[in-house]
Amino acid sequence: MLGSSRLKPRYRGWLALVVGGLILLTGPWLCLHVATAGSVVEAGEPVESAEAALVLGTLVNEDGTLSPRLAERVEVAAGLYLDGTVPTLVMSGTSESDTGQDETARMRDYAVSLGVPAGVITLDPLGLDSYATCDRAATVYGLHRVIVVTNEFHVARATWLCQRAGLSAVGVHAPATATGWTIRGNAREVLAAWKAVLDVVSR
Repeated sequence: MLGSSRLKPRYRGWLALVVGGLILLTGPWLCLHVATAGSVVEAGEPVESAEAALVLGTLVNEDGTLSPRLAERVEVAAGLYLDGTVPTLVMSGTSESDTGQDETARMRDYAVSLGVPAGVITLDPLGLDSYATCDRAATVYGLHRVIVVTNEFHVARATWLCQRAGLSAVGVHAPATATGWTIRGNAREVLAAWKAVLDVVSR
């Protein structure tokens, strides 16, 4: 009876292949989360002050309004400025998005509507991806200590990339929400983690 309950050799081979594939696929994602576990907090939790809040861009709608996930990022960053945690905000994204909008300009406009003075906001229109944003924060804008602001599913990768760029970086994310784009974002991060590792290795 005991022997009959065991998997046949061919099934064991397939099972090992599937498990091994999952480990290989998710390995970088897991490593990034472990590496940044002590450097990430949710908005509202205590965080040490920094030179700037580095806000990573994402979708702006064709009418110029921010997507919900981008609005959350700007709201968190505005809160960090208004409570005195950071003296400046760096809005990083592309000035020529697929929807024809300047992400960084729209991010600034929304932050201003939340009470942040325009004069304390720096725009980085060449933050074309997370690696570029972190690298430019260090090499172009001369920052040393930043608070990386993004969504929960993205924060581990963004914080890790900024740390690899030589920044003293902690991540602050908006509270996680059970929405369709949150689920898609988490799924996308598995492959994006591979890109992050390759970007760092290849510079």
